[in-house]
Amino acid sequence: MAKLTIPSRYREGVFKISQLEESKVKEIHGVLNTIITASGTNDSDVVDAVAAIPQAGRKDSLKIAQALVALYGVRAGSELSLQDFVEEISDAMESIEEAEWRISQTDRKQFSEKLLELLSAEAFSLASKAADLQTDDERSFCSARILTDLRPVFGPRIEDGPKGMLIVHLLKLRFHQSSQRKHDEFYVSLDGDDLKTLKKIIERAESKSTVIKSSIRNAPFLLEQ
Repeated sequence: MAKLTIPSRYREGVFKISQLEESKVKEIHGVLNTIITASGTNDSDVVDAVAAIPQAGRKDSLKIAQALVALYGVRAGSELSLQDFVEEISDAMESIEEAEWRISQTDRKQFSEKLLELLSAEAFSLASKAADLQTDDERSFCSARILTDLRPVFGPRIEDGPKGMLIVHLLKLRFHQSSQRKHDEFYVSLDGDDLKTLKKIIERAESKSTVIKSSIRNAPFLLEQ
């Protein structure tokens, strides 16, 4: 039984990969190899480039492009080798409920070869390496939220009520441990001055990123936009 499940919205696009002529597979592979040198790699670049290739119509090309991006996303988050991942996808496509999108045992070998060639394109392999480097740390950022509340300050006689109020900001940071699959989180208490300091630090980092991008012109930036 297949370990991976193909979401229903991508099954038609994955199936249509099996219907591609070999020359079309090579054409798509070639386009994916040029995207990285033109503007870096992101999902919209891949979808737009592949969808623009004449196929049976733009609708089919778009479905194939979206399926490729979706499959790459799953592959990037798995620990499977590309060959093993393609085998898992082939298993899944052989066992899906819709007969119209099911890959037959006869067509499996050719489908696997086509999918392997497409997913091994440079646009995907470099993006995968970049993602590994970006997250190759003990902890990687997942999300953040700042909670703001009021805290009363009482004098010696509590029954007299609060003598003043404090505005307190609580920074919640969620992160992913490289050695674990689960997410973790911690909280940091902030005041108004701390918020200003954080803002300056973030703006400075953004400025440095802009300067670096304008200074280094020979290599595209793969992940940071």
